[in-house]
Amino acid sequence: MSEEYLILKKAIEGIKLTEDEDRLIKWIAGLDLWTVQQFVQIILKVTKVTNERKIIKKPEVNTYFYFCPNCGSRRSIKQKHNFCHDCGQALEW
Repeated sequence: MSEEYLILKKAIEGIKLTEDEDRLIKWIAGLDLWTVQQFVQIILKVTKVTNERKIIKKPEVNTYFYFCPNCGSRRSIKQKHNFCHDCGQALEW
């Protein structure tokens, strides 16, 4: 197995892939090392954003706001969104 393939497999460790997705990973692994490393950086960024994180609640003048744990964006607690509208972070209530 190539170094590129091993790098990709480590980045997606624990993720169940379909046959088509596995073929795509093998194809990507055939590209140059720099391209594969850039692709892995994208995977890591997406993984960071899609992992749910607990919201941060703070009282302010008889109403509550929650703050995105990733970017700090503030929203009214009445708006229970599943994702931050500013950075896309998945939110856990």
